[in-house]
Amino acid sequence: TYEVVEFILNHFDITKLRLLTNNPSKIENLANIDIVERLPIIIQSNPHNEKYLDVKKNKMGHLL
Repeated sequence: TYEVVEFILNHFDITKLRLLTNNPSKIENLANIDIVERLPIIIQSNPHNEKYLDVKKNKMGHLL
């Protein structure tokens, strides 16, 4: 899970960061860290990943 990330950031005394993600739950898991910027992961849709990306966006709430 992504919960261990906050522990690691705290261990290295990292209090703010730029987060590269489309996953809103990762943002929520880092609520105690100052996210100064969220950078989206830009993924091009194609016939092989179209349904996968649709599920990520519409069922899982990813910010695509």
